[in-house]
Amino acid sequence: MKPYARLSLAVVAFILLCQFSSQDKSDSGVAKPTINFYGSITDLRETFKAQNITIDRLYKAIPTYQQPPIDSTTSYDPSDNITRLDLSEISKITISPTQTPKKIGNREYIVIEVTSKDTEKSKNIYIIEADKKLFSDEINSTYPIEKEIKLRSIVEITIDGYKQQEVDPITLQKKPTKPVQTAQASPSKAKRLFSYVKNAFSIKRNS
Repeated sequence: MKPYARLSLAVVAFILLCQFSSQDKSDSGVAKPTINFYGSITDLRETFKAQNITIDRLYKAIPTYQQPPIDSTTSYDPSDNITRLDLSEISKITISPTQTPKKIGNREYIVIEVTSKDTEKSKNIYIIEADKKLFSDEINSTYPIEKEIKLRSIVEITIDGYKQQEVDPITLQKKPTKPVQTAQASPSKAKRLFSYVKNAFSIKRNS
């Protein structure tokens, strides 16, 4: 085979390899939280039922901060006064959609109103980084849809309850693969393409 022909085959194989590699990956690759918090979420567009609710991948010890003093004349560091929230103790988080994020230092913050689950339904005001994200799975009639929304675009988070994450029984039945079995397994698409590229560049000794 002529050199330019081998080069053309190698380029085609490389393109196919990239395609196969991207398709073999999952959308996020992030494991679901151990505790499944469920409820409803209202953003700037709609309200939907959701599960696996977390704030920045956390469902407990979520850092928030006290608002800066109104009459403060000196610089304020939010990390001087941290309150860590647990979703298990919260019934609702409300965020005004009309507010403008306030810059403190080199970061922007928004005000959130947290309603507790106690009998008095006590409310507290905190600030949190505006670029923090709410992660959840939207519940619908077909299958859950992964959602990732910045808190600045959230209006309300309602926590209806929580439960231990269900474990897939098929996963529990899986056993570790022995090294000898791995060696005997059929080659993956990526390995086959690499082999093809290698063969495309090889030159027979007798040619």
